[in-house]
Amino acid sequence: ESVLEVTNWVDGDSRFATNAISIAKMVETIHELSLLNSNDFMLKQNMPNPFKDETTISFYLPYECHATVELYSIMGECIALLYSEIASGYVETIHELSLPAGTYYYRLQTPGFSNTKSMIIVR
Repeated sequence: ESVLEVTNWVDGDSRFATNAISIAKMVETIHELSLLNSNDFMLKQNMPNPFKDETTISFYLPYECHATVELYSIMGECIALLYSEIASGYVETIHELSLPAGTYYYRLQTPGFSNTKSMIIVR
């Protein structure tokens, strides 16, 4: 288990906290990718979750293919196309969503893989 110690903390300065979170997220991602078989797809939980306005969705594609990420309401209605590109490797997308508070689902879909996770928007 890795521990990140932040020194020179300035009261009220969130830069260090943000950097610590970013480094911890990067270490976690590297660890998760190291556990993958080279042919495995991966859809990560959005971060942060729950969130107010902005969230990050990350996924791994083991080979080049067309990938889409769609956002669905609790009723199963597709309400937004968040990502649609030909890509490979680790992909991280940032989304500003101005939707009502509630639970939503996002789905990664490729020709050979599909996975869905939930996200919560708070206001």
